[in-house]
Amino acid sequence: MVWILVLAALVVIVAAMWALGSLLCRLITRAVDSWAERLRVTDPERYANFVMLQEARKGR
Repeated sequence: MVWILVLAALVVIVAAMWALGSLLCRLITRAVDSWAERLRVTDPERYANFVMLQEARKGR
């Protein structure tokens, strides 16, 4: 009986960690997208460099 409770607690903990990680990833993605949009408007040259860097990372 105790093992079932321990296993259930571990499942809940792992699910909570996965949910928090997913939320954190979404927040970071939104922040970067927002920053890139502001950069595109205010400094097109730096934005072009940012886009080239992103494309180079995708190529790896």
